[in-house]
Amino acid sequence: MSSEIRLNVNMSCTNGNYTDQIIKSIQVNQATANGTKPGIVCTTSDTALSFPAIGTLGYALLYNQDATNYVDLGPEVSGAIAPIIRLQPGEFAVLRLKPGITLRAQAHTASVDLMAWVLEN
Repeated sequence: MSSEIRLNVNMSCTNGNYTDQIIKSIQVNQATANGTKPGIVCTTSDTALSFPAIGTLGYALLYNQDATNYVDLGPEVSGAIAPIIRLQPGEFAVLRLKPGITLRAQAHTASVDLMAWVLEN
């Protein structure tokens, strides 16, 4: 089979005189039929996220399920988080992970429930 992964984005912004929109769709081949959708409790301590069921990281949807606190995410650099993503309560991000990367997370103020749907490449 081909094009097993489908991503659709419809993002718009209207604020005063500023209005813009982008709509994009892509289809991607998945070499290995596998994925995992663990619920992860991210604490206020910098913690590595682990996806042992996934051999080669591919696309990830990261969703902050907390109603109050944000969570920072980023790659591991010298054993610590290098935060490049901040998910406010209820926000999500979709990205393609580099195979072999270690993703880390750190919650603000209190622990956050993070849903991480990761697809094998």
